[in-house]
Amino acid sequence: MSSEPLSLGDFPSEILDRILDHVGYKGAINLSRTSKGFYNTLYNEETGYWKREAQRVFKTPHVDSLINKVPWRYLFQGMAKAHVYTWGQGADGRLGHDRSPPDNYRRFPYSVAVPFEILGLRDKFVVDIVGGGWSTSFLTSDGHVYIAGRLSDRLGGGEETPTAEIKFPEPISQLSSGRDHLIALSNKGRVYTCIDKSQGAQRVKFSAMASDSDSGCLTPDKIGGVAEDIGWVKKVVGGWDRCAALISGIGIVVWRPTDSREHIPGPYTPSVRVIRGTNYLDKPPKGISAEVLAGVQKHKSIGQVVDFTLGEGYLVFLTITGKVFAVSGFDQEFDQAAPVELVHFSSPEGQPPVNRISGNFRRFAVLNKEGTVRVGDVDIVRNSAEGKTEGVKPIRRPDFASYKVVDIAFGDHHGLALTDEGEILSWGTESRMCGCLGLGDQLPGMGMVDGRFANLEVSKPKVVSFRPPGEDAGSSEGEDKTKYYAFNIAASGWHSGALVLGLDGGHAQEDDGVPESSMLEVNDDPTQIPDPPDLGFDPEALGSGGRERGHRGIRGVTSTRFSARGGMSRGGFVRSGLQGLSLFSPGKPT
Repeated sequence: MSSEPLSLGDFPSEILDRILDHVGYKGAINLSRTSKGFYNTLYNEETGYWKREAQRVFKTPHVDSLINKVPWRYLFQGMAKAHVYTWGQGADGRLGHDRSPPDNYRRFPYSVAVPFEILGLRDKFVVDIVGGGWSTSFLTSDGHVYIAGRLSDRLGGGEETPTAEIKFPEPISQLSSGRDHLIALSNKGRVYTCIDKSQGAQRVKFSAMASDSDSGCLTPDKIGGVAEDIGWVKKVVGGWDRCAALISGIGIVVWRPTDSREHIPGPYTPSVRVIRGTNYLDKPPKGISAEVLAGVQKHKSIGQVVDFTLGEGYLVFLTITGKVFAVSGFDQEFDQAAPVELVHFSSPEGQPPVNRISGNFRRFAVLNKEGTVRVGDVDIVRNSAEGKTEGVKPIRRPDFASYKVVDIAFGDHHGLALTDEGEILSWGTESRMCGCLGLGDQLPGMGMVDGRFANLEVSKPKVVSFRPPGEDAGSSEGEDKTKYYAFNIAASGWHSGALVLGLDGGHAQEDDGVPESSMLEVNDDPTQIPDPPDLGFDPEALGSGGRERGHRGIRGVTSTRFSARGGMSRGGFVRSGLQGLSLFSPGKPT
């Protein structure tokens, strides 16, 4: 037996893989420069490291479904340099454009009918985009939040200006927008809201009692004092006029944000409603009291919540069982009925379970891994809650034949669908020709009606193009042959947005090789992954084994540990922030 000391690089690849997962991509790159073991583990496509890291860093539920013919280490690099596009009604600067779109992008001064890039965000490493009633907001990899437009219609208008940063006390890991407010979750699991970008963010403190009549209900005043994995915020969502958070072992809590006219500096304690039956834990932590255990296992028939959305007067959530439930109305704070199952939206036996939900205003959609989409609205929720048998089935959805849909976003009257090939499908009503469909001027019915711009109706989804108006994909030398891939979409009000990367034709190949030139700017040395802003290093986090509480999901979704988001993806613990720490001096592996 050798007496030589064992180095980290001598461990099996499975262990090295776990170490790389823990330190984040910057720490992983630094480690790969210290030993061949780490180097080979990091850059062997079969280990899946860069795929998992893309799922963790980018706030999308479907990264693992996109562009699987491209090596993930190069895809990650391209996503890190993705371009941010917005289009639609541009009044009050809600599109964030930092230059004036050419005339062929516009229909009239505040209508941008074709996707147009925000150049000022190109170097920010944007990982999520969310839409509000009069705003578009952006989350970066280092936890900064930028906003274009205004949050409230009561705060007056404004000139069209570039994006501005909203100051938060700590880095943000998840961002969501209601009609006139933002809600954010920090990488330490703290919740913040913002109702006026000039006033900044307020921390939300959950300390109000829920229902005194429900003795078996864990209440928010016990958060953080019960046991591991109980009391931690897993997801936040901004609804039409309310906020919501999923708190492990407590359930979904709903409250109204503070009014902009009553803004008080410092933390605020909202009056919350705990949604009955949403506190179930499939695997409760060991060592909790019998009373607490009974509380978190009482609603086994509903199952553990994995995703939810909040609209105008309704909430829809899905559980690990593949079932979909809904709650209608929030006017009576604590006098609530149990959630009702939307049986026509739950996954039938033998089919892949529903694992993703998206919604806004009065519509929502549930999806599964096969790309099956069921669309519902607030009337279906109300009818189901009232026990009606009519008007409870999914509404007629657009024809997505020949497409596999991995995400959907809704505006007031239009919708966007993202396919597994990175295409965006647009449909619905384009109110007063505002441009929210992103389809340019190639639509029927354009013109004035009774002195006003007409509403444009598109019932069959059309593909949104990211090429300048009038340019085709091109096939001859000198023309743009780039394939544009969207990997994140947003819609709200009368406007839309997306995160998009470009790949030249050479990337759309089965071969694991890399083209000689590419929009991804690939370097021959695979250690040259882009170096975007640090995610931050918090020494205090190392006191608990380098783990912080929090959420890693998009527009709100998390799941357990570091799994791919099959509902609540990238949830569980937020890693310690070692991504920004150079553990070893850079250098080639020996």
